[in-house]
Amino acid sequence: RENPAPGDVAVVSVGYTYGGRRSKLLDSLKKGGLPLEPGSWQESTQELDFSEFFGPGLMGSGGGDRSGKFWQYEGSLTAPPCSRGVQWVVRHDALPASPDSLEAFKEAIAALTPVAQAEVGNARKLQSACGRTMTLRSTSDVTPQMQLEPRAEDGGFQTAVAEALAEQKKFAAAMVPEPPKLYKECLDRLARAATDLGVAKSHRHNTCKAGAEAQAKLKTVQPGLSRVRVVEQYKGNMAKCETASAVIASLAKELSGGKARCASLKGEKPKAKDEQPMSGSVSGALSALDPSGLLR
Repeated sequence: RENPAPGDVAVVSVGYTYGGRRSKLLDSLKKGGLPLEPGSWQESTQELDFSEFFGPGLMGSGGGDRSGKFWQYEGSLTAPPCSRGVQWVVRHDALPASPDSLEAFKEAIAALTPVAQAEVGNARKLQSACGRTMTLRSTSDVTPQMQLEPRAEDGGFQTAVAEALAEQKKFAAAMVPEPPKLYKECLDRLARAATDLGVAKSHRHNTCKAGAEAQAKLKTVQPGLSRVRVVEQYKGNMAKCETASAVIASLAKELSGGKARCASLKGEKPKAKDEQPMSGSVSGALSALDPSGLLR
């Protein structure tokens, strides 16, 4: 959902730093290669053990307590549409990892960062706490209390995936001429940004409209509990309206800068003032390379 209710979405955040020992989890995740293209994925062939998330870090917990410490608070998503109502659980201290593992993940993050994003890996600036309450929590092992039943593999799903990949390869082979890889990747990012922009505009319309309706209702509602609720509705919707406006501005900037970036990746030069219009054959080739029309 665009605006999940508090508790519907949770994010566990764990930081890593250069330390005196390797991270078994990060080493397992990067075996076989990390995704370096938007939309791509790699299936890990290793068993993933998340227990290191919840144990003592470099400094230990002190006093014989070997449990990890986490801060819990209600926040928002760190990427568009930046929805509120997300439960964040952030580890108090960083865990150790080897330099080669951290560099591999840095490379993957840089490769997947949108072309027009100012800071690699971060879609938003550091946000104010805005008076939020944070609770420090300790971890405990509840594995013995869990009764996991073996789950049979869904053969039908795997077959469907294989058939879809085969059809995708046939379609790609039929596309002539083949545009440069980075250019196609850039177009894909622009298409996703355009979709996100449409969603953000719809969300802004709905929240701003709800805020205006609440404001109009304030003129007729009598003082008391009902008026307090209407005021809360008005403030909440207007805050969402302002957030959506900021998201729209960011996405519009990404689209604007991304078009020029895609054109440069394709090798196009700025059109001279006295340049003649494109011929039909050249225009047709451009349409084949750029069916979405994002560069025109």
